[in-house]
Amino acid sequence: MTVTTLGMDLAKGIFPLPRVDGRGKVAVQKRVTHDKLLATVAQLPRCVMGMEAWASAQSWAQEFQKLGHTVKLVSLALTP
Repeated sequence: MTVTTLGMDLAKGIFPLPRVDGRGKVAVQKRVTHDKLLATVAQLPRCVMGMEAWASAQSWAQEFQKLGHTVKLVSLALTP
């Protein structure tokens, strides 16, 4: 099963990393700590990564792009 997409929530201390296959189904759900995030992502095959556009997202996106991943930042507008 080929993982094509990785979702990431950067607002946590422990990052859930749901990896989605080409059919849109969650193939693997892994949780990693902040200090192991970059090393874990470096071991993954190149894929599209979706992240919320929070304060640290741009920095993380640059690091993940250096590893060959395609990063998509998603702005989630909070409405009252």
